[in-house]
Amino acid sequence: MSSEFRFFTLEKARQALVYIRPILLEIQIVFRTFLELEAKVQIRDKLNEQERDDLVTRLTDVRNQVDRLSREIIKTGAEVKDFESGIVNFFYKRQNGEIALLSYKLGEDTVSHWHTIDEAYDNRRPIAELIELERAALAGHE
Repeated sequence: MSSEFRFFTLEKARQALVYIRPILLEIQIVFRTFLELEAKVQIRDKLNEQERDDLVTRLTDVRNQVDRLSREIIKTGAEVKDFESGIVNFFYKRQNGEIALLSYKLGEDTVSHWHTIDEAYDNRRPIAELIELERAALAGHE
């Protein structure tokens, strides 16, 4: 992870999904192909030399495709967390200065969850909770 983050507002993260979602879907599909090819590597002893060479070439091509697609998302400032599940995070700077992650998973309608930078995906909470915390922080500073 880079030491410099591009921070998103909730609105900007949701807008970025218009660009990111199709790329994330493509990554998910290509990554599944990668996993299938990787499984074939386990039986490479049963393949002839040409089949092994073809497998290595195809595996390399698919890996490069995943890398290229993930770089497209990284360029936006978002972070791909899981290729297989299609999870992406957007860095968000809270009112108290802490960094949070606005979290999206393929299949969800929008960015609707968040978690702290130290928490895992399983600890995601509804975005309404973050909004309420931010409102409270603002009210405390007025």
